[in-house]
Amino acid sequence: MRILVIVVFLSISLISWGQNAVYNEDGFLVSGEEVRNTSNTVNANRMMGCTPFYEGWESGSFTPTWTQGTAPITFTVQNTGAPVGQYYLGAVGGNNTHLQGLATILPSVQQPDYFSWRTKNETAAQAGGYVVIGNSSITATNCIVFCYITNSQVLRFVANVTTYDYAITVGSWHLVELKNVNYTSHTFDIYIDGVLHYTSFPFRGNIPDMDRIHIYNFGTSAIGGWDDIRVCNQEAAVNQMNAQTYATLQDAIDAATPGDTIQLLQDNNVAAITITNSVILKSGGFTLNLTGLLDIPLGKTLTWWNNTMNFTGSGSISNNGTLNNRGTIQLPTSVTNTGIYKGTGTLVGNLLNQGSTQPGN
Repeated sequence: MRILVIVVFLSISLISWGQNAVYNEDGFLVSGEEVRNTSNTVNANRMMGCTPFYEGWESGSFTPTWTQGTAPITFTVQNTGAPVGQYYLGAVGGNNTHLQGLATILPSVQQPDYFSWRTKNETAAQAGGYVVIGNSSITATNCIVFCYITNSQVLRFVANVTTYDYAITVGSWHLVELKNVNYTSHTFDIYIDGVLHYTSFPFRGNIPDMDRIHIYNFGTSAIGGWDDIRVCNQEAAVNQMNAQTYATLQDAIDAATPGDTIQLLQDNNVAAITITNSVILKSGGFTLNLTGLLDIPLGKTLTWWNNTMNFTGSGSISNNGTLNNRGTIQLPTSVTNTGIYKGTGTLVGNLLNQGSTQPGN
């Protein structure tokens, strides 16, 4: 069985800091000297679009995708309390430095117009939950995105000319979305929990592209959390399999080898689907909405993982194979099952069973 949202990353060269450099929580240099590559020239090998990147730590590990820096932060993948899926990344500790937690480098330098992640901070008086996005010239004050949760429990976005603060609650998860990322005007729009809060917030530097993400805490006893990190274009393909993207879910299913995993990259609204190959559909927190027939032929298996598969209108299921529900399936009307229905998920609606139901996996 292949898990097909796979991205292989090269080793990371973390930022070089000047001797005795001291920074505050907002990333501004307080004393000492910062040593960095200051070139922000356009990379000739830059991809003008975006190869979608997703991280939800559903493998149960942060390696090999992420490389750890020198800060004394304990990173662990947690299997309870995730806002999306089963796992999230937690971190305890920090040492009042920046960019020395975990980092990942994408396969190419590119210009995605959408970033999003889910974040929380468990400690009221410690700064944590940092997300910093940039390219090879990245520093705390030279990047596209510099965002964290302050020691007064404010979700803060910092540019070199302004800040934006949004009050949150200790221990609560919040969805951060940065839309319309513009590499000419060097701005993006800030959405928090689905609501637009700031239009055209400036980059923290005139950065022409991106290829890396840093996540870390600052406070020495901070407890941060991250999940559901996405880098893509807003009009990008809606599904990803084996590092390939597909414009429709049916295209991805048709291209699959039995046992492959297809990752949804956004909500999918489809009329009908036929399971031509046995596949696992991982929602990644997105919803699959069907207005027509989900057809699972004899000998085929569909495993639905996480979140909601929602049937509306004349949407229905013809299951002559196996439907393994590991999320939530919401039916509009009664559905007759002539195959096998199983799983630990939730079924909302009336299943008229003429086949078999099996508990568990």
